Amino acid sequence: QTLQFNSLTRQAENKSVKISNPTEKDWYLSPSLQGEDWKIPHEFKVPAKGSADLVVTYFPLSMARGQNVGGNEVGANKIHTGQLFVALPDGSAQLYKLVGVAAPPQCSGQLSVETAAKKAAILIVKVDNWLNETQKFDVAVEIREKPTPATFVVAANATEIGPHGTKEFPVRFVSYTEGVSKGTITFTNPVTGEYAFYEFTARTTMPEVLETITMESPVRQTARSIITVENPLPVTSGVSVTMGSAAKPTEWWTCDSKYVRLNELAPLSNNNEGTFELEYRPLTPTSQPTEHLLTIITKELGVFKYKVVVKASPPLLRQVLRFTVPLGSMQTEPFIFRAYNSTKMEYACSISKPDFFSVQKSIIVDPVAGGWDGDEVRLNVVFEPTEIGTVKDTLTVGSASGDGGQYICELIADCSAPLPQGPFQLLQGDPPTEIPFRNCFVSSCAWSFSVDSTAFRLLSTSATVAGKTEGRCGVVFEPKEEHLHIAGGYVTAKMFVTCTARPALPPWVFYLRGKIDPNAGASPPPKGKK
Repeated sequence: QTLQFNSLTRQAENKSVKISNPTEKDWYLSPSLQGEDWKIPHEFKVPAKGSADLVVTYFPLSMARGQNVGGNEVGANKIHTGQLFVALPDGSAQLYKLVGVAAPPQCSGQLSVETAAKKAAILIVKVDNWLNETQKFDVAVEIREKPTPATFVVAANATEIGPHGTKEFPVRFVSYTEGVSKGTITFTNPVTGEYAFYEFTARTTMPEVLETITMESPVRQTARSIITVENPLPVTSGVSVTMGSAAKPTEWWTCDSKYVRLNELAPLSNNNEGTFELEYRPLTPTSQPTEHLLTIITKELGVFKYKVVVKASPPLLRQVLRFTVPLGSMQTEPFIFRAYNSTKMEYACSISKPDFFSVQKSIIVDPVAGGWDGDEVRLNVVFEPTEIGTVKDTLTVGSASGDGGQYICELIADCSAPLPQGPFQLLQGDPPTEIPFRNCFVSSCAWSFSVDSTAFRLLSTSATVAGKTEGRCGVVFEPKEEHLHIAGGYVTAKMFVTCTARPALPPWVFYLRGKIDPNAGASPPPKGKK
């Protein structure tokens, strides 16, 4: 008789052979088997006046039927063959021809792993050697499904396992984007063509933070850091890296801090790595470091996440405005600062010594046109001294909301004694000339006027002038007889303006220059004098 078996390689199939015992005694049989692909019990019992089933197990260790593996026909025999012989105590025997067909093996195991995008995970494959001899296997990996071309399964290309041994074989998996990857890992004996394969499913979740970048900078100064991003796609792959996402192709980086900017120095596409410059330029000091999330977005490689820890310190240097002016005069100097506000913003301006310095209370700054580089803003500061010497003050310019930051400028002013002014030109016979002077003091003051030549007449010898306002003294050129023959036809003099409330201060000096009209003659003496 023939027993036909049909199974998968390394998978058992059982069939039974019925043995009847017509005698009065139990039979204990030891059947004989030929064929390494079958197994039977060494001994089994058939009861008297009864029957028993002899179980024959077909467990092929190799494929049969000449399956193609890698283009080569394997299996020296098209089928497996064997023989079962059962000798019976009554002198008879039963002989069976065994025929087995073994199809390729089924999957040896399902593997699964879950990891964050861009974070490698290790799959452990437990590989069995089904033979009683050492086997060497070639290892092949096939990825059937992947969310991105940047999905990789890396393993050694060969391994060796001892007789009937089991080996834990590591496989490294990494994918750069979220999604599901599926594939097969096959271990093939290159001599016999026999193989075992395992299927894997890898799920990648949202990427984690790759690196923490710490930066510190003084206010309105820039700190920089270089970020290098690896491109795992070979240049020969022909796959370009597109910056940005499908939904927002122009937005290729984001950060939740408005004081951070990212610049591309070397592109990722068609390079082994891309280089980026991270800039941090704060506008306001911070008492503690703050954490922010920076993302670099690509279509093929997904999102790269970085934690950015930043701290802003007060400015290292203060701007300084210097003034040098004589008493009784004013000097205006521009305070120039660079604003970075993206919306219209009002900056409040203040000083602590308004008797000496003046500045407008606030300045409106429109959204900057220079973007990240900001725009220059000019603010005029006026110094008008009230005493001789050095005066120091601090100008503070700050946005009401605080977002625009605060600017501090040191004011250093030197005041000297009043400088002579003039000469003022006067012509004989002309109407009075008004000589202007300024009361530089805060309060109203009395002033006295005098001239050191009788050729000039003052309309008044005193006046009271309100604080921080201009006063005038009228002067008439009225030469006397003794002045008419002065060489050159000009008479010079000095007019003195003195603050009577501050006698310690030197007087203001104004030079006068009168031109004689030869046709006018001498002016008459004042009334009451001969």
